[in-house]
Amino acid sequence: MVATRLLSDHEGEAGAFFINDRVLVEVMWVLGRSCEIPRSDAVEAMHSLLDNDAVVFQDRDRLTRAVALALSRPWTLLTR
Repeated sequence: MVATRLLSDHEGEAGAFFINDRVLVEVMWVLGRSCEIPRSDAVEAMHSLLDNDAVVFQDRDRLTRAVALALSRPWTLLTR
């Protein structure tokens, strides 16, 4: 995957990438609705991004809470 390679190539470079909150929400929607990825896999991918210092978010704390909330809600509520 291109994204995995890019993140690997820039490992240790704090702030090398910026991901807008809306883009991340859209990615979650696409993973769940269009790609039919299991929620646990999508949430694991989000955790990986949140744990990567090379990625900067608008509000990392808010996204961390949103990922935790995603685990406690039915997938259908998140993808409609």
